[in-house]
Amino acid sequence: MPRYFFHQVRRGGLIEDLEGSELPDIDVARGEAIDGAREMMMSDAIHAGIDISSRRFEITDEQGAVVLSLSFTEAIALVE
Repeated sequence: MPRYFFHQVRRGGLIEDLEGSELPDIDVARGEAIDGAREMMMSDAIHAGIDISSRRFEITDEQGAVVLSLSFTEAIALVE
């Protein structure tokens, strides 16, 4: 099963996902990114008044190639 890495891109730089997740395909990885972005936007950071809507996930494969980029604001509008 392929391993995907969900790196978080934000104004201050990149938060790397060093572990990754084994998932069956990129469609499942996309769903995980949508769920993760939505959860983070509902997190304590938002309740504290920190706007993280400009962040995005860059999903890479095991070779480090970006296979999908998903903005947090895009995750709000998407219907699964």
